[in-house]
Amino acid sequence: MNISIIIGNLTREPERYATQAGDSICRFTIANNDDKERPIFVPCSTYGKLSENCLTYLHKGSKVLVSGKLRIYESEKDGIKYKNTEIYCNQVEFLTPKNEQPDNDMPFPDVPERPQEKRKYPSDKKEEVVLPDDMPF
Repeated sequence: MNISIIIGNLTREPERYATQAGDSICRFTIANNDDKERPIFVPCSTYGKLSENCLTYLHKGSKVLVSGKLRIYESEKDGIKYKNTEIYCNQVEFLTPKNEQPDNDMPFPDVPERPQEKRKYPSDKKEEVVLPDDMPF
């Protein structure tokens, strides 16, 4: 049995690709923070109608649950062979609430500027500038 289920956040915007037959492909990478030392980055791909939904509703930072087959494939570049892994998703659940999703058509809301405070700096105190050549080490 080959089933992978992972929850994570998108590391960047999903990318659109197409097969030679014209079918839609969506590729994205999710970061899973299960490992306490560092996150695990998992490449994922979806096809067909699922890919269209992912391209429409997913954005960088979206939390998702992906379920599918772990796929290992080989590629060659400049005479060097590489093994790559990805999740071939047959199910993607959008876990980020709709009201928290950014709207790509709308710019980010303007953040009101904080009033500038006048800071008082002692004017009679002068700092000594040390050049790298003057350092003792």
